[in-house]
Amino acid sequence: MKSSILTYFLSLILGTALAHGVTNVVLPANAQAAINAAQDGDSIGLLHGAVGTLTIINKEITLKAQSDTPPVISKIESNRSKLTLIGLNVAEVNAADAGTPSKLVIHGGKYGRITSAVSDARISYAEANYLSLSDRAVVTACELDGSTQHFQNVGLGFEIGIDVHGNNTQATIRNSRIWNYNAHASSATEKFIGIRLRDNSSSTIHNNLVYDCYDSHGHGTEINCGMGIFVKSPAVATIVGNAIWGCYVREGGTGTGNRLIGSDGSAYVRNNFFWKKPVDRVYSAFVSSGLLTGNLTENNQSAVVFQNLAAGNFQPSSASRLINAGPEGTEYNDRDGSRNDIGMFGGHDYIPNGRNSTKPVVISLELPIAVPRNGTATIKSTGATLK
Repeated sequence: MKSSILTYFLSLILGTALAHGVTNVVLPANAQAAINAAQDGDSIGLLHGAVGTLTIINKEITLKAQSDTPPVISKIESNRSKLTLIGLNVAEVNAADAGTPSKLVIHGGKYGRITSAVSDARISYAEANYLSLSDRAVVTACELDGSTQHFQNVGLGFEIGIDVHGNNTQATIRNSRIWNYNAHASSATEKFIGIRLRDNSSSTIHNNLVYDCYDSHGHGTEINCGMGIFVKSPAVATIVGNAIWGCYVREGGTGTGNRLIGSDGSAYVRNNFFWKKPVDRVYSAFVSSGLLTGNLTENNQSAVVFQNLAAGNFQPSSASRLINAGPEGTEYNDRDGSRNDIGMFGGHDYIPNGRNSTKPVVISLELPIAVPRNGTATIKSTGATLK
């Protein structure tokens, strides 16, 4: 993937644009030294190879893959920093602010586990096994796969794809695919869940695909297991425009589980598509103490919903019930201005070819309320071919 960091210094009179920061290209063995020496605004291009743990403290920098074959990094520890990661392969990313407003931007690449506890996290067009989110986070067009182990040191527990937690946490999860958090287990508690919301967190979850989160074992005790989305009290959520199917406990299960959406918190659930697949193992489409309206349910296991489900083409088929069936309102409109299509291609908050576009992809836009003469605005973007 091509990547570049552009910082524009805008003059309202002259309209000029000047480059900001420098880019250092380094071997993996020199990565930590380059980070220690970096100034705010610098970029570090990492060449192919293996990297151990990288520590970033009180920095504002970008780390990016410098070739078509990204380096493989065991762990990144970021604290009190504004860190951007572009096109990297990292087993574990841990970002915290320790009382200092901090930022984490991740665009593209492959990750085992991302744990974010910063005041501004933006994760987009990336593949991962697990996300743990607290404080503030926006997840866009990501692939969360519970069945493919990306890194040896991050094992698959088949538990929860995205875990949103913490007091006053606010998260937005959109245009992503979360699937295959399943196993054959005799007893379990709060496992086999695509997205879990807990504590005093609040989330908006729209235009995602969540499927195949289940326990296929026929015996034992499963408590709050087998759900596409679980809103655990006192968490609150707005859940709109999602397609959810294949989430269940094979026989029974207790608590709120064995549902496509389960909630003992507060959930506003509308204009979603519930596909009872397989129909004999889903006893109810949803359980919620919140508002339920405008949702579609498909009981035909063989219904043609997507263009090619077996091949992983999740564009709606020409006669799909997903088309123009998502939430109404201009904030949800598709990119052509029409009503929202249910599923990961609905809405306008993502770029359809964000992973492989040859054009720049905006990953961060920072503007003050007003830009004075000779003031500054910062745009960070990435494109498709690394230099």
